[in-house]
Amino acid sequence: MNKETLTKHIENQLSSRQIAKIENTSQTNVRHWLKKYDLQLSYKRRKFATKEEAEEEETKRNRKTSSDEYYSENNVINCWICEKPLRKRTSKTKKQACLKCYRDNRGLFG
Repeated sequence: MNKETLTKHIENQLSSRQIAKIENTSQTNVRHWLKKYDLQLSYKRRKFATKEEAEEEETKRNRKTSSDEYYSENNVINCWICEKPLRKRTSKTKKQACLKCYRDNRGLFG
């Protein structure tokens, strides 16, 4: 695949799947040549009007960044070794231990 045909397809705003169908090759092959010629598909060149819009888009992609969203709301359980109250994580494990108990009893955790 040559660079001229790829640039022509990119100017027509075709996806890698559409280019592969036209050129009768695989999508992986198209991506290989795009990378080799250091080309980028047009949909990847998203530009935002303002810096605020760009930051808003970034926060949408990284939803679970704060500890309040990581931990379940109002769920408190006890450490299964020392009975110290803990905030329940969103994980599915039934037994959760505090950090001190985990460090002291690593052999109990598989």
